[in-house]
Amino acid sequence: MSIKLSPIIKPAELTWLNQDEEIVIIDASAGSKERYDEQHLAGALFADVNNDLANIVDFAVGGRHPLPTLEQFTLVLQRFGITKDTHVIVYDDKNGGNAAARLWWMLKAIGHEKVQVIDGAFKRPLKPVSQQQIKLKFQRLLKNTKSQPGTYPYPI
Repeated sequence: MSIKLSPIIKPAELTWLNQDEEIVIIDASAGSKERYDEQHLAGALFADVNNDLANIVDFAVGGRHPLPTLEQFTLVLQRFGITKDTHVIVYDDKNGGNAAARLWWMLKAIGHEKVQVIDGAFKRPLKPVSQQQIKLKFQRLLKNTKSQPGTYPYPI
């Protein structure tokens, strides 16, 4: 029997997470990769709402941010190292009410159970992140990821 996760996680609860669990933190804040490089939570990967969470071809067809195809979304999940067992924690700069909620919903829609949005995380003081910290986090992430690229467990 699995424990049902709350859709919201408080910043203080991040310290209680099981260190042996596969965890991926996603920064889905509005703005560019340059904004992310300047300020994000330590270890968070960057999700671009326009390129990773949408399939923008023509604003006149499908609106501003139509959903990506399942194939496109699967490639994004593979790039982030997300498997069906990964605990995904996502935040944005809108208190989780924009791109973070979108990614949460998209994961839930394909049956991913372990996903939470950080409650107001971007408003909390941020610790500066160096490229070395990102590299170490990514190495740990890849080491703990059980699937191989191209084998995301959700059917496409």
